[in-house]
Amino acid sequence: MARADILPGPSAQASVGADDMETGLVLGAGQMMGLGSGASLEALASVQDLASRQLAEASDDVRRKIEGLQNDLQTLTLRRSQGAKVLVQTAENLVMFTEQYKVGRSTLLELVGEHDRHARLERYQAALGYEIVLKRLAIARERGVLVNGAQM
Repeated sequence: MARADILPGPSAQASVGADDMETGLVLGAGQMMGLGSGASLEALASVQDLASRQLAEASDDVRRKIEGLQNDLQTLTLRRSQGAKVLVQTAENLVMFTEQYKVGRSTLLELVGEHDRHARLERYQAALGYEIVLKRLAIARERGVLVNGAQM
């Protein structure tokens, strides 16, 4: 719009008098053409170029953030799947230690230690699920999919 204001162009004019109406086509510009017009056009072109570069840079930043978040998400998902296998093994060990305790082959201290290990792994698995959801939300935020209801 600023560029169109600087460049000359046609415009229509109409005036109404007491007895008649005059119409006409005028060639002119919003700003006076002069020595500074070329510099103004160059300044506008550089502003457009700057805005394009800033947009490209912001897009690259968002792309890099999303890639990093996706890598984190893959790592967390892998850790959760591996942890699920270990949790199953720990639960089996807990059952075995309980049976051994009942027949007198393991001590109460060993049983409590195994129970504690199992409980820690369960908490860790739950925390991983929470972190995975947070990473997915961060990816959605970077993509601009989320709406902040508080600001509406």
